[in-house]
Amino acid sequence: MALAACRWALAHGDDPRLRICLCGYEGDHKMPKSWTAVRWKAHGGMSGTYKGRGLGRAQKNRFREILWFSPHCLKV
Repeated sequence: MALAACRWALAHGDDPRLRICLCGYEGDHKMPKSWTAVRWKAHGGMSGTYKGRGLGRAQKNRFREILWFSPHCLKV
């Protein structure tokens, strides 16, 4: 499913009528340099259920999260 979403995003990323944000993990997708990558870290959610049991996969993955914005997204 993620690969299909990435393919769609890349196929439509140059359309000036669209502002696309693709969410994923570092290393999931090879994105063009024209896309803006923004790292972020999730707070709470399922990652909070692993406290006291070491770093579970959900907690480790929250440090790998990236948002990729297509070229026509507004810059903040």
